[in-house]
Amino acid sequence: MRSAIKAIVAGGFAAGLLFAMAGNAAAEPPPTPGVLDYTSVGSDTLQGLENAIQADWNATSPAHKYVSWNATGGGSIVPKGTGTSACASITRPNGSGSGITNLAANAVTGAGDAGAHYCINIARSSRGPQAGDPTGLTWLNLAKDDVSWAADASGNAPSNLTRAQLANIFACTPGYTHWNDPAIGGTSSDTIYPVLPQPGSGTRSFWLSALGVAAGSCVDTTTNPEENEGTNAIFTGAHKANVIFPYSGAVYAAQHFNSHGAGDEGTLTIRDIDGQSPVNASGTPRTINPNFTTPTPAADKNKFLRIVYKVIRTTALNTTGTKDGSVYADLAAPYNISTHTGGYECQYSTSAPFPTPEQELLSYGFASLGAQCGAVAAQT
Repeated sequence: MRSAIKAIVAGGFAAGLLFAMAGNAAAEPPPTPGVLDYTSVGSDTLQGLENAIQADWNATSPAHKYVSWNATGGGSIVPKGTGTSACASITRPNGSGSGITNLAANAVTGAGDAGAHYCINIARSSRGPQAGDPTGLTWLNLAKDDVSWAADASGNAPSNLTRAQLANIFACTPGYTHWNDPAIGGTSSDTIYPVLPQPGSGTRSFWLSALGVAAGSCVDTTTNPEENEGTNAIFTGAHKANVIFPYSGAVYAAQHFNSHGAGDEGTLTIRDIDGQSPVNASGTPRTINPNFTTPTPAADKNKFLRIVYKVIRTTALNTTGTKDGSVYADLAAPYNISTHTGGYECQYSTSAPFPTPEQELLSYGFASLGAQCGAVAAQT
């Protein structure tokens, strides 16, 4: 991936990339999707990228448009269809878990649609399968991300914490609750204020799993700010100087460096773990550091690197004979670089110029999986 990024810079391709991509992310799908269109819901981490892919795919005048419903915005949505063909209204799915649950509900369009198409075809997920997830689903690789932590730019947090320090902070271990505790080594006597994003957030569950802890009693699990944002009042109020918050490296790169959602990070800045940065120090566009690892102990290497996924029904794999239509072949299947065939979103190149989907992926801060995009990662 590093060689690919260097190729962008060397080829002069990157200079216009951010300007070309910056306007692609629609806030919501206009108009209401038809019964034959493909719809996705779920992860906020993937919202910006999927909105951009939505615009690019639909610009090709496909038989089936792609509609990616935002995780943010609240309220209810009608996933697809109008009149007697409309799906039932649902609470807007916000987060990987909610997206997966709504996909697995298998709701279909109304009586006016003789084909009874599924209302939701894809769940965006920033986590893999978990115990208790519904059966009959397939996780398909999409891109590489990482997760680190963020804190106020002028607050009391240091630029770096170790995995062990972070695990103890989020477990609320005595001796790890104030910045000047010897185990932390800071100067302020203020209390550290760890915060987790909203329930159902894939970033929330991934972060705790990477740390290997359950959230302790000192962790704010009730404010529930949206993942990957710094505009909630919890980041501007009394706890501002002492908050620490998990954050996607790709989303931070997209917001802070690549002009996507600029300002959504507020005054939060992403920080290092074990002396390593989650975001590449240079390049245009800026992307995650694909070598973001914890060096010691060896068993913890790569704890904070993750794959993000498109989740589909297993019955939609390699077939068009279901209520999901050709969603897998059209959008999510692996891409053959020799024959230039495969799912739209998995198109890639090993050197510039990159196809539009890979340009979007890099512009939104992720690292490409190349030929592994679209591969089956897990099934339930």
